[in-house]
Amino acid sequence: RALLNELLKAKNFAEAHLVWSLGRPTNGSTLVNAGFEEPIALDEPGFGWQVGANPQAVRTSLDPAVPRAGSYSLRLDWSGDSDPQTPIISQLLLVEPGARYRLKFAARTHEMLTIGAPVVMVLDANSETQSVLAQSETFPRSTSGWQNFAMDFTTTDSSRAVQIVIGRQKCETFPCGAIGQAWVDDFSLVKL
Repeated sequence: RALLNELLKAKNFAEAHLVWSLGRPTNGSTLVNAGFEEPIALDEPGFGWQVGANPQAVRTSLDPAVPRAGSYSLRLDWSGDSDPQTPIISQLLLVEPGARYRLKFAARTHEMLTIGAPVVMVLDANSETQSVLAQSETFPRSTSGWQNFAMDFTTTDSSRAVQIVIGRQKCETFPCGAIGQAWVDDFSLVKL
């Protein structure tokens, strides 16, 4: 674990993935637990889903009610003021430099009340500022069912990894309250 943390801190993503994947049946270019069928380990660093360090007023859970595919979806419950700049959940993923990708997922919402609506972003994990390579449309206030989202992005010539982040759109004021529920499921990433 200490070696993995040091490699991630130094942005040696390929080596970190080798250490992380020992004994795991994974592929570096594939999202891990893309359909939220497995529990999310809250204290495990690496390349699976990572719950934000301090997601104020938002709770994540695996929900068996009406998943898009499989047995579960990820449910997000907002109940007050939270920092929209803090990722709710994210996943680090190896990519090829200078390549085009398409990220797809499905989402649904119920009575979201907020200025900073939920979004999914793709960040360049190699850059110090983690620049945004792509951002989804904001999730609607309420949906009658699952909606499909897709976004294309191109990695930079120095990109070795990206971070898929489920978060909220930036608000002009802080605190920025949010109340309501959103669900996400069925993520996929393909090289174009």
